[in-house]
Amino acid sequence: YCFHFPGSYIIPLPKHPNLKAHQQYPVAGLISIGSSMIFSVSDKSAAIVPTINYYMFENVDLTLMLNFYIGDEGKVFSSTLGNGGFIRAQVYF
Repeated sequence: YCFHFPGSYIIPLPKHPNLKAHQQYPVAGLISIGSSMIFSVSDKSAAIVPTINYYMFENVDLTLMLNFYIGDEGKVFSSTLGNGGFIRAQVYF
């Protein structure tokens, strides 16, 4: 099953007992913010991934993405995995 709303979606993944949700909204002409979450139904752990997209120029995007794991040790998304992030530049041609 897939539930789709403008700017967001929730998809249960059939092979794994996980749920994934994503939302993204424009906040200014060249900037949008978003968030993704993956929730493990079996062990009640989660990964949260906030994003900021900056559309610098035509065909050039800059994305800041962070990840936060919430779960006890030994869980799918254990907080012992550590949190992190990265900056990605994309050029389309």
